[in-house]
Amino acid sequence: MAKVVSQLDHQHTFESVATQWLSIRESSWDPEYTRTVRQRLELNAYPWLGKLPISSISTPMLVENLQRIIKRGARETARRVAQIYKQIFEFAEAAGITPPNQIGNLARTLPAKRVKHFAAVTDPEKLGALLKALDSYSGTMPVCCALKLAPLLFCRPGDLRHMEWSEVNLDAGEWLISGHKMKGLTVTKQDRPDHLVPLPHPHVRNEPCCVRKAARR
Repeated sequence: MAKVVSQLDHQHTFESVATQWLSIRESSWDPEYTRTVRQRLELNAYPWLGKLPISSISTPMLVENLQRIIKRGARETARRVAQIYKQIFEFAEAAGITPPNQIGNLARTLPAKRVKHFAAVTDPEKLGALLKALDSYSGTMPVCCALKLAPLLFCRPGDLRHMEWSEVNLDAGEWLISGHKMKGLTVTKQDRPDHLVPLPHPHVRNEPCCVRKAARR
């Protein structure tokens, strides 16, 4: 039995399991993102962990690997790689390849993320140039609509991205965001109040086409 287990361990190397995980996930990913994830594994993981049986890899081994990435000045890459490790081991656990909770919370071993706050554009000329740039953006339809709605709604990008039709009342001109979706630090999600966002009047000049189409529904 020990010999069989040893053979299975060597079949399930970290690289082979990561490859299985990637082949399943890539069908729902953008090709560019898939290439990025594969490259992160090839550069940061496989040279040190790739040939090891995944069942033999411990949290300290992964932490050492992440610290190597941090020491070369790539903190954000280390965070991204830690997220990849977490997903690979969750996949291995679900597939019965590794025992439950084989690795700990890697995020707690990483330096806190440096947050850089960007100043608001208050100069009228610069604001005008920004609005023109948003209006002329030629990306996908959802992104174009989001960029044109943002200056009208004055909301966080995350709130706009998670907007649901059930929250919008076009007749009343209101968008009611449920409290549990709002950002907050002092209260629990259940206790956060709902957030009411007034919608622009349907006849506002240069209103995004997505708003006009929604208003006619």
